[in-house]
Amino acid sequence: MKWCRDHKGMSLVEIILVLAIMGIMTGVSATLIGHIYYANTKKAVEEIDATLSKQRVEAMSHKDTIYLYIYSLSDGYYMKQLSEELYAFDSSKMTSDGIKLCGGSTTVLRDGTAVDSSHIIRIAYKRSGVFDTTDVSAVAGISGEKRTNVTTITVSGRGSFSISLTAETGKHYVN
Repeated sequence: MKWCRDHKGMSLVEIILVLAIMGIMTGVSATLIGHIYYANTKKAVEEIDATLSKQRVEAMSHKDTIYLYIYSLSDGYYMKQLSEELYAFDSSKMTSDGIKLCGGSTTVLRDGTAVDSSHIIRIAYKRSGVFDTTDVSAVAGISGEKRTNVTTITVSGRGSFSISLTAETGKHYVN
């Protein structure tokens, strides 16, 4: 009993062990957070890829054109399918009730330009299953505007993935 009463406080060895354990836990936590952000970026690309595949099949089996829009809101990037052809961001149609792709820490690019309120992604398929790249400048009043206004979609966060759209075949590839 006398021995226990004489030793008050922690020894230097105990303090070093506690600090070592805390350092290991901090390192593991930082690594796991990095993997979570990487997984979120990959998940967004996989969601776009799956929706494009589904939209292509729908276009070949229905007579109506469905447009896929990818747009930015204050809390992140969203994706929505609409039967209406929009040439610019429309806050009444492009709302947070679409599929949320990723948060603000990730960036979505349309052919190298950031998707924002003035740059949206619009994708449409023809009934034959190829991307509809019809020039709609006369309708939209914007020079060079096409129904499918993108050839490469890039999602950048902790990792960077891109989806290349091949207009002639209607196929898309994740890089």
